[in-house]
Amino acid sequence: MKDLPEELLLNILLRLPVKSLLRFKSVSKLWHSLISDPHFANSHFQRSSFLSGRLLHIADSQVRSIDFHSSISALVHLNCPIIPPPPSLQIWGSCKGFVVVHNGDHLFVWNPSTGSCKQLTSSPMTSQFVRFIHGFGYDASTDDYLLVLAGGELRYAQFFSMKANSWKEIEGSANFSYCKAVIESSIGSFLNGAIHWLVLGPRTQITDHIVLAFNVTERNFHEIPLLDDFGSLDFCYLGTLGGCLSLCELGEGTTNIWLMKEYGLKSSWTKSFVMSLANIPTNYFCSICLTQSGEIVGTDGESGLVKCNGIGERLYFHSPPVTMVKYEKNMSNIDEAAEFGSILKAFTDVQICHTLREVNMCADMLAKQANLSEGSLVVHNYIPNFLKAYFFADFVGVHRAPGPTLISLPPRFPSSPVTTMNHFPEDLLHNILLRLPVKSLMRFKSVSKLWLSLISDPHFAKSHFQRSPLFPHKLIHIAHSHFVSIDFNSSFHDDSAPVRLRFPIKSLPVQIWGSCRGFVLLDDFQNLFVWNPATGSCKTLPYYPITSQFCILLRGFGYDVSNDDYLIVVAQYDLSDAIRASQFQFFSIKANSWRKIEGGTNFSYATDMILNYSLVGPFLNGAIHWLLCRHDPLDEVILAFNVTKRNLMEIPLPDDYGTDYLFLFLQTLGGCLSLCEIFDDTTNIWLMKEYGMKSSWTKSIVVSLANIPTNYFCSIGLTQSGEIVGTGGGSGLVKCNGNGEVLEYRLFNILAGTVTTYTETLLSLPCGDVREEDEQH
Repeated sequence: MKDLPEELLLNILLRLPVKSLLRFKSVSKLWHSLISDPHFANSHFQRSSFLSGRLLHIADSQVRSIDFHSSISALVHLNCPIIPPPPSLQIWGSCKGFVVVHNGDHLFVWNPSTGSCKQLTSSPMTSQFVRFIHGFGYDASTDDYLLVLAGGELRYAQFFSMKANSWKEIEGSANFSYCKAVIESSIGSFLNGAIHWLVLGPRTQITDHIVLAFNVTERNFHEIPLLDDFGSLDFCYLGTLGGCLSLCELGEGTTNIWLMKEYGLKSSWTKSFVMSLANIPTNYFCSICLTQSGEIVGTDGESGLVKCNGIGERLYFHSPPVTMVKYEKNMSNIDEAAEFGSILKAFTDVQICHTLREVNMCADMLAKQANLSEGSLVVHNYIPNFLKAYFFADFVGVHRAPGPTLISLPPRFPSSPVTTMNHFPEDLLHNILLRLPVKSLMRFKSVSKLWLSLISDPHFAKSHFQRSPLFPHKLIHIAHSHFVSIDFNSSFHDDSAPVRLRFPIKSLPVQIWGSCRGFVLLDDFQNLFVWNPATGSCKTLPYYPITSQFCILLRGFGYDVSNDDYLIVVAQYDLSDAIRASQFQFFSIKANSWRKIEGGTNFSYATDMILNYSLVGPFLNGAIHWLLCRHDPLDEVILAFNVTKRNLMEIPLPDDYGTDYLFLFLQTLGGCLSLCEIFDDTTNIWLMKEYGMKSSWTKSIVVSLANIPTNYFCSIGLTQSGEIVGTGGGSGLVKCNGNGEVLEYRLFNILAGTVTTYTETLLSLPCGDVREEDEQH
């Protein structure tokens, strides 16, 4: 085992469940070091499943675990380090593998997978018996976790920051105008960067049910609409299911499960499941979460678990006399994680999938008398069962074991001699490394001198780039004074999809001028920067020459393959000159100087705000392109600058594109020039299937704007599966299929001039003063 290559060992360990990894820490110092490394924990998280897998079950002062992907009758005992032991614990929420609990005097953050536990400072609100709501969520922008309390007779809201280790009042929350619904749980469901509750209010309309959301990044409350025809919500419970907000509507003989398919969009509420109660003894079903095979797990309202298929047929029923909690395994020790500025850094996503609600209107008083939590449930007046159902997720590796009692052992290694790294064929190693992502390769530079030499070789970087996806699959934008990267291929509702990047220069640029071959061009109005977000390299360039009377017209960034050079192109015109005398120039990275373009004077084109906001030309087929108006004869054309020949040429637009559009944008999509033609209710996407050939323009996709809140869609890229990603007019990202149907929408506050797509690459600039930083994420 000692001769096993470390990277092979690492890849094996990444595929193991948390329980095995915790046991394997004692194998050797090397294994302990690998498994305890926060980077390993982060990688393990990235390989995690998106589905929850376990219920934590509390009864008779015991804590047990149930894996509902297998038989939900199998129980495994867990150790709870909190005193007094359950059932006196109140569970206040969960997020990313940790659960917040209250024992009557103190608050704790507990990781059931590792047993680590941290005591928090209690809020003044917890010492009084008031009706308040609470929840636990993760702020991805600051890598912080917030515990939120709101409402009650105190009528205000506050949050506890794990990073700051203190309570703060939420701005503008004085005279909090909402109150907890009578039968609704106090615990909020965390989804899409916000904690959600079904509440009554505001107090002037006390009978109105509202979904109240607290955005953990912006630190403010907002309302999410319900359908007008939901009717009475007296027995309608809010949760999450399959990555969507859900409402369980309990009726006579059935439970209707509504899903909000597009977050925040009122019209996307859909009745997705109708569960028959005929075969459930209590005539009650409330969903908790989904299994990996798409079955729905729920509770029967007393002490039983029910598993149903997607058409509402009961598959399994189990009735343990217990209190249940859903949880996620992760590998974080709380104290160790706190040292890195976060309690819960880099572990599997956790969400409160659902909670059982108080059915008895006197549940609060009964809970107090029985020394149980406000969120405990009296199923009926005559049943003395208090049933807690607060759930937090359990992810293990890609090859996850079916359950704690059935976890597969680590792979057995062959008894024959293992090939050591010293004898590993270099050409085979080279081919393996070519298939790894940039982030892994940057870390693997420290494995050995050989690996450093291979990965740092410019020829290797070029070969690796040639194997990268044909089209950019990441988006980078400026948000709240920092850079955020988003992978198109992830769900927009996955809170781990946006990754904050570190820019190596103190002065943060304010505009993005586009990207080329993994490099992003940035502008802070004093300097230009060419930055590789994947490697951290950055080069500062001299600003383009400009006089006070000149106005910037066009800009672009491209690669001259014949000279292995990158060019930055700028066109300006003189505001004081009636004929618009122009300056058309480019900057050569290789020559490190600005030069004028021949024939760039007396520029006979103009831009139009209707045509294009950003003025940044997309690079394709060796040329940078802009959509412009020609002065003489007056017409709309595509102007292209060939970066190899250093000259300008025109490319025709289709004859039959519309003239009554609201906006017209030039982009690239799937390796073709594209036009986004935006109307009141649709966006038409035209593709030039054969570059430069006018007859090849085809109206390829029509996107309906009915399900996009801003009634706006402009394409920016494709996912690996062919889905179209676009912006929603400065408010967010939209993902559509090839038929133009909206699949996902999420607010991201993406503005023109602050966003571009890029490909991760190891490439370096041809020459110049480059600063390297390996750690970007």
